[in-house]
Amino acid sequence: MARVKQPLPCDASHPMLRLSCAVATAATLAVAPAGPAHGAVFLGKAEARRVAVTVAGQACRVVEWCRRSEVVPARRCVRERRSAVHCAIAFVTAGGRRCGGLVVVSKTARGRLDRALALPMDCAADDDATATAHHAP
Repeated sequence: MARVKQPLPCDASHPMLRLSCAVATAATLAVAPAGPAHGAVFLGKAEARRVAVTVAGQACRVVEWCRRSEVVPARRCVRERRSAVHCAIAFVTAGGRRCGGLVVVSKTARGRLDRALALPMDCAADDDATATAHHAP
């Protein structure tokens, strides 16, 4: 049986470094081999969505430009394999701009949930440009 090395947790002190690390982790989870089907752990979409809501909320509190986060309903999350599901998320800026992202959740053979987050680095940059254009004389 092939063993998949789990990604290292992101412990970077700067929020943007944490987000960059999360993107790399999401890519690792997306391409990891599924392993044998007879012993695979099953991860439900509802369980994956609950984790995605928590991860998106935590990330939104760290990102300066994020005012709220949203996660698609469980039925719209996508199964990567029996033990991995990804859910689309949106971060909303103060100006109302929605920036799409993704939370990937996987369940290990021992039942531990691993998660990774991918989102734009600075969605608020477009809000600033729009505000400047609207307020120009």
